[in-house]
Amino acid sequence: MLKYNAEQFNVYSDLKYFYDWKKKHNIPKREPFCTQWKNNNKIFNYIGTNHTADINSSTFLLINKIITQYKPSIVIIEGFKKKQGINPQIQERLENTEMGYAAKISKSNNIDYTGIETSDVDIYNVIKNKYKIEDIYGYCFLQLYRILYKTKHLKKREFFKNFYEVQLKRYQTYMEKIEWNHDEWFIKTFNKPFVYSKYRKYSEPNNNADALVTQKISAEWHKIRDTFNIQTLYKYLNTCDNVVYIMGQNHVFTDLKIISESFGNYNIILQ
Repeated sequence: MLKYNAEQFNVYSDLKYFYDWKKKHNIPKREPFCTQWKNNNKIFNYIGTNHTADINSSTFLLINKIITQYKPSIVIIEGFKKKQGINPQIQERLENTEMGYAAKISKSNNIDYTGIETSDVDIYNVIKNKYKIEDIYGYCFLQLYRILYKTKHLKKREFFKNFYEVQLKRYQTYMEKIEWNHDEWFIKTFNKPFVYSKYRKYSEPNNNADALVTQKISAEWHKIRDTFNIQTLYKYLNTCDNVVYIMGQNHVFTDLKIISESFGNYNIILQ
């Protein structure tokens, strides 16, 4: 049986270390990749994506290549909750993303797909003891902003409508309810007004001493999330001999030591 050692997690820090790793392995900085492990009769392909909604992107092409070429017994996809089970309905917010695309490709090839995400409340219940609630809301705001600005190219008005009318209400179903406004919080925290189209790196994971509070929360949030996800991943790795796992690139980098401890050396596949 394959086992994992959580102490083997790469520690989140400045993304420079991740980009240095990509450079060392001749992976273009902005390109997706797949790390592939083979262990006895098992094969595991872990795709690191660029979050995008562009169907012609290298991320979409790589997902299609790996799934159709290796025909796994299960495809595990970021963004879907594990409690949704096998072949869940594609959520509207994921329809035009690489997550929705991966589900559609799996379905069209008669391959089962599933989610891996733990519930947000599980992560929040850990992190709320370490950070102020208003800063956790701030991180969630900036993280959503970074993702939606890049993947869906939302205009300012569209983004704020989505945040305050949809996302903020969703956060308040599992986080402590407080009166929260992005402008007031941003000025209080960073001593300057929020400007749409700027500050997208403020939610990148970073736990260096000089990191912003939202970057530290991001690092902690990702680490807690990855810990839960690894537990679920290894259940599939121990019951299936051919697995594809799809996550954002920095998650792959974070998990490398743990998986290599079980599987050994890996190869890198590019689009």
